[in-house]
Amino acid sequence: MKRHTVYNVLGILGAVCLPVVATAALLELTSFKEGDVISSSNVNANFSALNEKIDALETLLQERPPLGRFCGVTSTPVSGDMGGYKGANQLCSTDADDCSAESHICTAAELVAEEQGKPEGTNYSGAWYASGVWSLIDGNVGAAHDCLGFTSSAPNSGHNGASWVGSPSYLPCAIKVPVACCH
Repeated sequence: MKRHTVYNVLGILGAVCLPVVATAALLELTSFKEGDVISSSNVNANFSALNEKIDALETLLQERPPLGRFCGVTSTPVSGDMGGYKGANQLCSTDADDCSAESHICTAAELVAEEQGKPEGTNYSGAWYASGVWSLIDGNVGAAHDCLGFTSSAPNSGHNGASWVGSPSYLPCAIKVPVACCH
């Protein structure tokens, strides 16, 4: 193995393992054995340490919420110009059945997770979703990039957006399709 590859692997392992080891080291609980005298201060210290870890995990979840779940598609098909990502989110919160005010345009990660456990009858095929990536299509014919952040519907411009057809695909931004919405 080349030297720089070894350093890369060690760096990745360190980045992944160090936080786990550090977190485990920070949580010191008092363990009791048969015959030990149990003091309320040791028990309370254990509860305090656990509460601190629970609070830290709750904060982490608020900062990085779990993936949303598919709630429906917009009833009105739209082109790729939805007024940006915020405009796409607004469409989901107002124009999709079974969705709420907190709904948003689905991301690729959310739709992949949905595909893995999709209930019978769930249909978001052909709907726009937010891929968050830029890529060339068919060599150099056009680019897929969420229709310039869902601000473009120019025909024949080479701009494309992500469309879900059971797997990732793309459509020209001038095409009108529903929006896949998650909450």
